[in-house]
Amino acid sequence: MIPLRNLITTVLILAAAFSLSEAKRPAKRSGGQPHGDCKTMVDSLVHLYEAGDPAYLTWDVSAAKCDSSQLYTAYYYQGIGFLFISAWKEALYFLTAARDIGGPKDEEILYHLWTVYRKLDRYQEMERLTLELHQRYPSSLFLLEILDQWKSVKSSTRVWSWGYSSKAAWAGTKTPYLDHILTNRLSAETGQKWGSHQFRETGSMSLKSKWDDRVLGGFQGNLGAEYEHRGLTAQADWGVGFESRKVSDAVFISNDAQSLLVDSNWNFQQGRLALGYSFTSDAGWNLNWNASLYQLSPDWRIVGLSHSQSLLFSDFILIGYVDLQKHWITDTSGRGSGINLDGMMTLSFSLTPYFSLGKHSLGLGPTYYVSRMHYPGGGVIAENVDWQNSVTGTASYGYDVRSWCRLSLSASYGYDFNNSLDFQDSVETRAYSRKAIYGMEAGFSLSY
Repeated sequence: MIPLRNLITTVLILAAAFSLSEAKRPAKRSGGQPHGDCKTMVDSLVHLYEAGDPAYLTWDVSAAKCDSSQLYTAYYYQGIGFLFISAWKEALYFLTAARDIGGPKDEEILYHLWTVYRKLDRYQEMERLTLELHQRYPSSLFLLEILDQWKSVKSSTRVWSWGYSSKAAWAGTKTPYLDHILTNRLSAETGQKWGSHQFRETGSMSLKSKWDDRVLGGFQGNLGAEYEHRGLTAQADWGVGFESRKVSDAVFISNDAQSLLVDSNWNFQQGRLALGYSFTSDAGWNLNWNASLYQLSPDWRIVGLSHSQSLLFSDFILIGYVDLQKHWITDTSGRGSGINLDGMMTLSFSLTPYFSLGKHSLGLGPTYYVSRMHYPGGGVIAENVDWQNSVTGTASYGYDVRSWCRLSLSASYGYDFNNSLDFQDSVETRAYSRKAIYGMEAGFSLSY
């Protein structure tokens, strides 16, 4: 530990020599830098570090003829030195340089880098470093310290952030509403934090098109706000949507005898209210509960309950969730279709392990979905109850080109099992059917 007197001296000396606004290597060399071979320079650097003399922080060790192990040692001590005086950008440069070389102090370097990223409010990098410590040093004391600190760092405290993503999707011919879809989405977020109180405001805009049909297939915009305090969250969201008008006045998503009504053109009455609670244990086990109320359109409302769990292991993250929803869909358009799904309920379950290997990540897992649709009768629809069950397996791959650029690819395959009414020779019978469902999605995202 550097004595207080030496620490104050260090701050005064470096205040005029370094700018903390740029994350780059200090260019200015100290006149006290020794001449000679690299071993002499590194030994002198370590000696000054132990003595609390800050002169070594301005030395340019890369200019000497050093091997990788000598550079590793010098960068490590220079990174720690800048960390002591809260020069986060300079500390980030030297600690990252040491980490890129690799050596016996990597475990400690990962912890110090996590501390630097926390001071710089770079939440995504903090998550990746936590996972890397889990993978490389599962019994690390530094890891236990990080997991304990996560309790107060559950979300980003950046004042401003933004992201852009573009995805293209292909699906089976029996799901045309998911086939040949291209989506471009731009999102932004701003946040404030006072003690344990966190506020976030978000905005997003997305454009959807079918490249083999029409340029503009849909538009979606959302504005939202969220409040968080000690794991408790409250969220409100308002949205506006647009669907390009088809031949008829409505868009029907068909699945054999089942149809869901989606209004065409503009919809200014979308919204969502949600309450949630999350808890993270000392071992890195996160549990989350959420209750929400949606309005997708004036005639489509949903109440949802969900529960998710995630756990960090030494080489992967295990994530699972259960989601239950109750839907009310009533035809209020005056078109007389007679659709009224007042008894529609859906249940989804998924369990997926995500493996991470450096810049690569892979998720493999099953999803089970069941829905109950009740048509109470009236108009052209007779009273009926249909059941649909789906079992799919999904594989998703991600590659981090840079910390701000990510490529993604996912594929899924499974089966729908339906039990619905069938009409043959004017006789109603229950029919059981099975069909294959499959799809693929590719895209990239940028974030800052």
